[in-house]
Amino acid sequence: MKSSKILIGGCSSVGKTTISDKLSKYLGVTHCQLDKMWKNSDNPVFKQLDDLEVWDNDPEHLVNIIKQQSFELKPTIKKWCLNEKNGLLEGEGIEPNTVSELSNIDDLKVIYIIETDSEYLHSTLYKRAKKYRDLSKKRQEKVVAMNIEYSKFLQLEAVKYDQAWVYSRPWETLHERILKHII
Repeated sequence: MKSSKILIGGCSSVGKTTISDKLSKYLGVTHCQLDKMWKNSDNPVFKQLDDLEVWDNDPEHLVNIIKQQSFELKPTIKKWCLNEKNGLLEGEGIEPNTVSELSNIDDLKVIYIIETDSEYLHSTLYKRAKKYRDLSKKRQEKVVAMNIEYSKFLQLEAVKYDQAWVYSRPWETLHERILKHII
């Protein structure tokens, strides 16, 4: 594969990291996680979702927090795209409006992984995240609703900016469906 930069966005627990590991090995590119680039940040925007009481808010408010975080990540994403020669960056902060501002970067490909099934998201979050399991049922429902709303937002924005998106399922064919868009 010729030199390229690949961005994969999506809500929490849709398989971004797992599929990115698989794709990066297949394509022979470096895999970077956007989450790891900001986890130790002192920026208060990134600490908002750590407060348990935040999960008492409506899903739209919670999605707005993710959008604020995404806005704060724009310089990090732009820097990675400008400096990376051959790699894959994945994370929750990759959004269509940010990527649209990078259209002048050669060989940049983007795709969003979408999931809107609440039972599936709940099951995946429950299996993967102790923090999620420790939440009350009501707060778990808010987390799931937020992720669904964020997925819908990404899907609509991807269409608006003419960027690719795929549903997360069936999982067995996700890598093939993503490859069709990025190669």
